[in-house]
Amino acid sequence: MEGIQKHILLVDDSVTSLKQASSLLHDEYKISMVKSGEQALEFLNKIRPDLILLDVEMPEMDGFETIKAIRENEEWKKIPVIFLTGNTDASTEVKCFEYGALDFITKPFVKEIAKHRIDCQLTLSDYSMELENMVKERTDELLAVMSEQQRLSAELDLASDIQNSMLPDVYPVFPDRKEFDIHTFIETAVEVGGDLFNYKMLDDDHLMMVIADVCGKGIPAALFMVKITTLISAVSKDIKTAGEIASTVNNLICENNKEDLFATGFVMVAEISTGKITYCSAGHNPPVIMRKGENAMFLEPTPNMVLGAMGGIPYKEESTTLNPGDAILLYTDGVDEAMDKDKNQYGPERLLSLLGDFDGATSSALDLTTMVRKDVAKFVNGEEQSDDITMVSFVYKGK
Repeated sequence: MEGIQKHILLVDDSVTSLKQASSLLHDEYKISMVKSGEQALEFLNKIRPDLILLDVEMPEMDGFETIKAIRENEEWKKIPVIFLTGNTDASTEVKCFEYGALDFITKPFVKEIAKHRIDCQLTLSDYSMELENMVKERTDELLAVMSEQQRLSAELDLASDIQNSMLPDVYPVFPDRKEFDIHTFIETAVEVGGDLFNYKMLDDDHLMMVIADVCGKGIPAALFMVKITTLISAVSKDIKTAGEIASTVNNLICENNKEDLFATGFVMVAEISTGKITYCSAGHNPPVIMRKGENAMFLEPTPNMVLGAMGGIPYKEESTTLNPGDAILLYTDGVDEAMDKDKNQYGPERLLSLLGDFDGATSSALDLTTMVRKDVAKFVNGEEQSDDITMVSFVYKGK
């Protein structure tokens, strides 16, 4: 045997047998000897050998009683035991294995045969111990990973709660304003998302609506989303036009954007008394406008740079006027890029077709949002959501 000399405990009531076995094995192994089962158990309470050679036929406590006591002890039960016996009867051999012996050696034994059987069991014992240690290490690693995942999951749940608390979720939004109706919807693909929306009465006659989509997912995108949301709320206290809001927010982002994150966005300001809307796109999906009596179409704004890419750039805005019953849907690309099991995208054409018959005179902003969400869900048919889905529906009712 290579490495550290293995320790064998010989248990036999015959002094002659003990001496014979010891003389044959002492060059190869460290040998300890006891003359009874009781002495063997006392020995094991102090020292744990690598293997036990156990005589079957002993007075008072025979080998079967001894091995039974060994196997019932948690600290000893994995010690390999080889029975020593002069009885070659098949029933005795079967009984040896039934009691948990791994092998047996007949007396008087031959050194080469005994050594071979001992070495086999010692090798198997080493392999078994290595395997157990490996399993334990992997189990500990897995438990550590699971514990870390549970911690991260809890943190993500908390982050999601905080994020959701920053987004308005009341409907109807302005129950006292009969001139318009607004509804919002967000469904993140992971615990925390990078989409955002906001709406705010800038004064008694002007309503701001914002939607944006941060590049990326998870915690970094969520933190960037919070930053944009905070900046929009702050700058809109003093600025009333869509282009200026986008330009100012972009400059503030670029002042400290070490992570080089960016977001697409769309800012819209509606003048409630006239139906006039001004709007500005920062590389975002064009909204769908639904005019009463006409086909739904995309509101194609002048393209501007995404938010966070470069500071000092003026953002151009445009305007149009809504009539009572007209509606606008702002959305992120989680809508038109939603995919079915064959990786087919929902697509902008399907969205236009769906909204072609929408009538804001008889339907609400909630109806509009719900219609789109249900159709997207029908299209993907249970496939895992690949991106955040966010919508802001605005229906102009007029005076």
